[in-house]
Amino acid sequence: MKISNLRCRISNLLRNRTCQRHAAVKTALNGLALFLGLASLSQPVQSQTLVARTRVSYSSGINISPHLAPLPNGNFAAVWGYAVNSDQPPIPYGRVIKPDGKLVTPVRKNLITAILYPYQRFVAGPTAGGRVLVVGIRKYDSRLVVRALDANLKTIGGQIVARYSGYSPILLAGKTTGAILGYYSADTSEIAQLDESGRFASDPTALTQSSVNFVIDSLAVVPKGYLALGRELKSGKTRATGVAVPSDLSAPGTVIAYENSSWPYDNNFRTFGAFLGESGLAVFGHRVNPGTTAGYRRTLLSTGKPKGAPKKYPSDIKAAVFFKVIPLTGTDKFAACYLNGYVNGYLQILDKRGVPVGNPVPAAATDYSINLEYPGIAWNEASSTLAIAYSIYSATPNPHYELWIALYKLETEE
Repeated sequence: MKISNLRCRISNLLRNRTCQRHAAVKTALNGLALFLGLASLSQPVQSQTLVARTRVSYSSGINISPHLAPLPNGNFAAVWGYAVNSDQPPIPYGRVIKPDGKLVTPVRKNLITAILYPYQRFVAGPTAGGRVLVVGIRKYDSRLVVRALDANLKTIGGQIVARYSGYSPILLAGKTTGAILGYYSADTSEIAQLDESGRFASDPTALTQSSVNFVIDSLAVVPKGYLALGRELKSGKTRATGVAVPSDLSAPGTVIAYENSSWPYDNNFRTFGAFLGESGLAVFGHRVNPGTTAGYRRTLLSTGKPKGAPKKYPSDIKAAVFFKVIPLTGTDKFAACYLNGYVNGYLQILDKRGVPVGNPVPAAATDYSINLEYPGIAWNEASSTLAIAYSIYSATPNPHYELWIALYKLETEE
């Protein structure tokens, strides 16, 4: 599929955004087995305790498409798209929030001053050095535009217009410096190193050969480099896949399939992954029919290859969409989020195998309010705080979308 066709497909999708044991003790061996079984059942359960819900945007206009970046001081930088009305492309706005929900800065406006491509998402994320980068697509020539910001979301240096073009950018903090940028271009996806100022520190590397159309959705740090996760695209159908990339971004590996069958392209189901040391986890899904979806989690080896079969996730939700997963660095857990039936976002803690170890908790205070899109989710190890950013609809004083952030502390229950 050519870029123009994919772009049109993505644009149309974005435009219409509408998871006792019983034993008898007869011998000493069986008694030991029972003891071990009971010990397993008594493992601690993780729970998320709500610290605060805070509105970070103005109470007017359209505030959507949130991204969260953890900052070295324990705070979070929220970057989202703002538009006066639905006829305008969203402009990146931002604000800094403390882990207790208090607002640190006023709303920072126009984080990218270039006119951005309509219906194309921009992205914001942290660098290894503690800055925040915002990347968008310039409207007139599809060039990548990058802006570097400090921990208060104030600009550092000028706006950078790259000589490269692409769509649907994604960011990941680099292992040692800067950030890794991925984007879709020329019937495959490309990856490049950005320095702390947002400039390209390497030429882009194609993730697949031209015969494989790969749409990148996310990036994860793996022991020997990075893992690009996305969807293999063919004849309007996709399946969740990944591509392992060495730390120097040279010579990416072959495409790794995470599901056997392909499904109709649906931008509500991207592929996300996360790693804790050697243990990895991917989440993905597809639509079964207009009222039913199928979401999955799959454990990964350190190479990015799957380990075992996919498991249904969430196991008891009929219409879950917009899955994401992140590592909770400094712990041995992951955090996953999803929308349930398009009405509220939920956050849940998973162990290294991807098995839930706590009940899901709602992001917003009430249902039937979440905007139909991916939330922002981030873990700040410095403050041991888990955050999720989401957009809700409000009818007063006039119809608009507000950007909120919910902040959680993790607690262990015996």
